[in-house]
Amino acid sequence: SGLTIFESNGSETIRILSTGGITFNGDSGTSNALDDYEEGTWTPTGNNNFNGITNAEGYYTKVGKIVTLNFQFNYTSLDNSGTYSAVAGLPFQPGDYNSNTGVEATNCIFGTNKLVLNYVNSNSSILFFETSRPIAGSASTGADFFRGSIVYMTA
Repeated sequence: SGLTIFESNGSETIRILSTGGITFNGDSGTSNALDDYEEGTWTPTGNNNFNGITNAEGYYTKVGKIVTLNFQFNYTSLDNSGTYSAVAGLPFQPGDYNSNTGVEATNCIFGTNKLVLNYVNSNSSILFFETSRPIAGSASTGADFFRGSIVYMTA
């Protein structure tokens, strides 16, 4: 049948499916199989309000539908301190899992002397930052260094 089963004390613990993927504890459903793992890099690029992005780097790990992004970048200024900011280039678009909103995941990231909410919207390759209303610190149009992470589910 082309599959491999590992057992412990007579109970199935791991199954390697002939179609690809791994299931656990007797689950044989292909929709439940862990069939994807990937690590790589991505580069945050200016999308809205950020000027002069430098030293931009990002890393990701994708396990199944779960994506963890890490990133950092400097910017020289913002066009406007009263609006959100964004970078493009997400390696995977967030899926649409929250039916009452487009916001699929949020996190808090570090700037210089400030904390800023960041978030992703469904079906978008944009990472948004609430630079107009920091969680701590104050809004300004001056240069800054942002670093952080976010976890979300792909489609």
